[in-house]
Amino acid sequence: LYEDSGGSLWAGTDNFLYRYNQNEDRFTSFFDPLEEINSVSIIGIIEDNSKDLWLKSGSAIIKLNPVTKETFIYGDRFGIRPNSMGFFGGMYKNKQGQLYIGHDHGFYTFSPEELAVKTNLKIVITDLFINTLPVLPGISSPIQRPVEEISNLELRYNQNSIAFNFAAIDYRKPDATKYFTMLENYDNTWREAKAEKSSYYLNVTPGNYVYRIKVFNSDGTKGEKVITIRIYPPWWNTWLFRISAIIFIGVIFYRLIRWRLKQKFRLQLERSEKERQMAELKQKGTELEMQALRAQMNPHFIFNSLNSINWFIQQNNQAKASEYLTKFSKLVRLILQNSKASLIPLECELESLALYLDLEEMRFDYHFSYKISVPSDMDKSLLKVPPLIIQPYVENAIWHGLLHQDKKGQLEIVVIEEDDQLFFKITDNGIGRNQAAVLGSKSATKHKSMGMQITGERIAQLQRLGAKESSVKIYDLLLMDGSAGGTEVVIKIPVMYD
Repeated sequence: LYEDSGGSLWAGTDNFLYRYNQNEDRFTSFFDPLEEINSVSIIGIIEDNSKDLWLKSGSAIIKLNPVTKETFIYGDRFGIRPNSMGFFGGMYKNKQGQLYIGHDHGFYTFSPEELAVKTNLKIVITDLFINTLPVLPGISSPIQRPVEEISNLELRYNQNSIAFNFAAIDYRKPDATKYFTMLENYDNTWREAKAEKSSYYLNVTPGNYVYRIKVFNSDGTKGEKVITIRIYPPWWNTWLFRISAIIFIGVIFYRLIRWRLKQKFRLQLERSEKERQMAELKQKGTELEMQALRAQMNPHFIFNSLNSINWFIQQNNQAKASEYLTKFSKLVRLILQNSKASLIPLECELESLALYLDLEEMRFDYHFSYKISVPSDMDKSLLKVPPLIIQPYVENAIWHGLLHQDKKGQLEIVVIEEDDQLFFKITDNGIGRNQAAVLGSKSATKHKSMGMQITGERIAQLQRLGAKESSVKIYDLLLMDGSAGGTEVVIKIPVMYD
């Protein structure tokens, strides 16, 4: 019996080692009863300064770590002779920590720390093969140092068949040493190397890997070696190349589509050349109508805008007055520029429309908000539209729909191109046409009606001149409860280019 420094009670028996279990109030086997070591007879126990137990048997001295249960047997290879008298001899530890173990021919004495067994075996890579060819250090070689010193490998995509030869330095019982290898991310299974101390890995795909070798000798001493391996992909299989190729192909497709569209519209224009010549006089008449429309619309709007500027000045709101005046002057300049042509770029029409809406927002103290939506792939600089084609309907939505409700109004203008037709959808969440008719809005009614009438005639003129249908349709929107939810105006005109 032996009590260690932690108060645990140990018992050596003919069936190895037992420890007292305080909870069960009995001794239990320290190891699994089926383990081979349980057949050893223990005739002595002592603890060293490192809290390891030293066990004496008839033919060996056993070192035991009670925490990890690791054991190491010092037998005849270490000079321990069998004890012919069986239980003869005691065990003792002096003040310096040296152990004395009795024997029938004397005693053994040693310091446990000096007798510590080497816990790691050195593993050496003896050969490296890439694509079945041996690799030697050199400037153009994957390794710059001797093969036994390598800890990482960087290889090209075509250097993907790798083989290693290895060995562990253990001169006592080299045949009893066991080797296990694994290449992480390729084959995550430990495999024992039998007669040939080699590993072969064929057709390894580009990526990052970790090659591991583990070694265990007959005494339980182990060792491990790790080599990191990176195989680079070919240049055409890198993300940089893929992204560049996608961008290049996208640019080619974009140019082809642009060229095809230009060719298509050029052919359309050529086919309709005679029709345009025949309709030239009618177009001139349409231009006169446009000038008349501007003459009716612009003075009315200018008058209201100047009154708004005057009101901001009277309120001593210089910032608002300045902002309003800046946008107003820019809008006037755009209107004067656009009035010189029968067709203007869509982006110019939308720019002047946005300025007009900004001014109306400010003038009515942001009683409504607006949104203009255009597809990102639409070329607004090439598409042509008649000037002021949308503005009368937008003005009508503000004055008749949005300004006669308590809640804040929402106005949305959506531009869509489909089947050689250009659609303008003007949607508001105002009071609707029926309620507007009941209220009988008096503000600029005659002006706005005339503006919408002339604009309708201009769109009808486009219908007579173009190959596709042009139209204006108005829909009443309803809410879930059946009440008025606003109005939607859909303007459809042919797609036109220069």
